[in-house]
Amino acid sequence: MRRAIRGQGWRLGVGAALALLGGCGARPEGRRGVDPTGPEAIRLQAPTPGLRWEPSGAAVRGDRLWVVNDKDGRLAAYRWPLHPGANAVVSTAALAGEGPGRPDRKLEALAPTPGGGLLVWSLLSSSLWRCASPALGCPALVAVPHPVGAQARALAEAQGAQVTWMNAEAVAAVGPRIWVGTRGYWPTPERFVPWTVLVDDLGRQAYGGVTLQDEGRAYGLSDMAADGAGLWLLWSHEGPGSERAAVSGWLTYADLDPVSGLPGVPRRCVRWPGKPEGVAVAGDRLVVVFDHDGDRKDPMNPDKYPLGRDEDVAVVLPKPRCTGGPAW
Repeated sequence: MRRAIRGQGWRLGVGAALALLGGCGARPEGRRGVDPTGPEAIRLQAPTPGLRWEPSGAAVRGDRLWVVNDKDGRLAAYRWPLHPGANAVVSTAALAGEGPGRPDRKLEALAPTPGGGLLVWSLLSSSLWRCASPALGCPALVAVPHPVGAQARALAEAQGAQVTWMNAEAVAAVGPRIWVGTRGYWPTPERFVPWTVLVDDLGRQAYGGVTLQDEGRAYGLSDMAADGAGLWLLWSHEGPGSERAAVSGWLTYADLDPVSGLPGVPRRCVRWPGKPEGVAVAGDRLVVVFDHDGDRKDPMNPDKYPLGRDEDVAVVLPKPRCTGGPAW
């Protein structure tokens, strides 16, 4: 999702930050990921040639990788596992539509549910939907009430923020609980502030309005995925300008409290020179899908990503050891 980030949201004080980092001069360090658009790139093709394709969420079910994009409201399926080179869409379903029974076109997150279904987060309407049968094209979508919109806005305003719109872009089903996380808010239509809180369907909160900071950049939560006793959390930074250097991303991991089920402070795992937007668990591996936006794609311009507007990329990696420091 295209963002112009000038605010930095909530930050720890200097003393608390140094304590978390393990002493004066220390900085949290994770593994540096490879360029996802390199020579061995795994490319995800759009279902239609020429279509602007910007993946925003992913989930793996059996032999399919399901992907939503934030431009045309379609659910697309790729054969899993993916392979280097071009991966073609094998089926699609139109989820967006007019009226109360369908989400809007700006789909931002997918999460698998018990029994083979999917949860779909719709950004413009701040609504959550349950698809029981993705293999059949989600013929029936059921709206799932969730308190994240009202609670996140109230928390941000209580902290002194002016909020004209709150962006939630991450969903994870942890047992019976459904967590939704915010990426940030808009004080004005021209300014975006990374700011993250997690809210579950019971109204419990975690993180309380934070940003991940790294090398002067502020990151907001772009997706998350449940994995047994923990959560993988994906963070993205999008600065001004349309060059590839304006974006970057982090993968972190948080343990869940065995009694309360609340996530702890994440540990840093992998940093990428790209904009990761979706993470999914597939056995002992993770798949991360990227959205580099149409204005950052140009195979002929070395300052942009060597991609066509009708494709983007994914990374498949073994679940990493998260040896970096805390996310904040």
